[in-house]
Amino acid sequence: MLDRSIAPALTPLKNITLPAPKRYLCHNGAEIFYFQNSDLKTITFEIQIHASRRHEAIHGQAQLLASMLKEGTSKLSSADLAARIAALGAQISVYTEPDYFLIYVRCLAVHFDKILDIIYLIFKDSQVPEKELAQHKRRTISHINLELQKNSVWASRYLLKNLYGEEHPYGRSLWPEDIEKITRQDLLDFKETYLLKAPWQLFLSGDVTDTHIQKIDKLFGRHRIKKGKSSLPKAPVMKKSPLFYEEKQNKVQSTVMLGKTFSPLTILSANHTAFLLLNDLLGGYFGSRLSKNLREKKGLTYGVHSSLTVLRSSERWVITSDVRKESLHEALAAIEEEMNTLRKRPPTEQELNNIKNYRKGVFLSSFKTFENFATRFRFIYNNALPENYYTDYFERLDAVTPAQIQALAKKHLKNFVKIAVG
Repeated sequence: MLDRSIAPALTPLKNITLPAPKRYLCHNGAEIFYFQNSDLKTITFEIQIHASRRHEAIHGQAQLLASMLKEGTSKLSSADLAARIAALGAQISVYTEPDYFLIYVRCLAVHFDKILDIIYLIFKDSQVPEKELAQHKRRTISHINLELQKNSVWASRYLLKNLYGEEHPYGRSLWPEDIEKITRQDLLDFKETYLLKAPWQLFLSGDVTDTHIQKIDKLFGRHRIKKGKSSLPKAPVMKKSPLFYEEKQNKVQSTVMLGKTFSPLTILSANHTAFLLLNDLLGGYFGSRLSKNLREKKGLTYGVHSSLTVLRSSERWVITSDVRKESLHEALAAIEEEMNTLRKRPPTEQELNNIKNYRKGVFLSSFKTFENFATRFRFIYNNALPENYYTDYFERLDAVTPAQIQALAKKHLKNFVKIAVG
């Protein structure tokens, strides 16, 4: 009989083998990547279109068009479309990222053809009705005004402005007046000029068949697209700047943000896993150095966090926390203290091993569903990483040494832009 009073023995986590996607090249050169699993009765897919902020003639066009794409075609109203989608039990989301315009779909495999017809209809024939546009503009403006009541939103806007400049797509923020000036014709122009002609990729997972792929090619693979990826303005690599502080009299807390940018492929290099571990050690999880110092030791905050962001034209490292207004400078000094410590002394083997185990657990938990394979592969594809990038992931983590962590800290834990609002 199993003795439940005795904990099972710990076994080291080993590398996992991820399935490789099948690849299909459409008639117009667009690529489809799909992971097949006939045991599932659903299909999840995402269309990634290379049309985003950098193409906008008026700031906000891409985001507002994304919210309007399902609001009616020349023959179907928004209510008609919503009823058809609901009757098929499907989920359709349209949204934007800094580099892409995306359409996400989850549906039953048996209804795939009907859902694909609807997606193609809204993609090609969305009419952006004036009535629905006015409603979306009011909601968007209301949401922006609500967000602007938060210190963290102002801090984030100031940080991006200082890191990239207002002329770079990554540095621009969306304001109510931007939304006010956008017209129906502006959105239709963006759709016709960029959305319908931009390169795209499609990532699928689930009960996908060759017949489904042929259907996609028949609909989406026949219209002409512009070849190649559009260029992005070069993101500046910022030098250290003094603290930017905006005091708000009615706030009792201040949001603190420190950030810096890297040239593309600085983080996604041979040192990527070491970068992840350094970030975790600094502020990437609840047991991080910053959390122990600012939260547990000094009681300055409920939470402090650091994160790495990878974009096509830039990579970014940000530290953020909310602290009592009177503790602002003490919190900044504590953050600098932890960065100095990491530069001067390597972590212990035990501390680094704890973080490696945490990172492995995070990685394994990211595959809770089959569609996560496609999500991970999209990251590989967009960043031109080898398809077997995750196969030896655990080995690369285990190979990182305390000395490597210290070397990265010496090189990169400096020259942060500092923002405080509140």
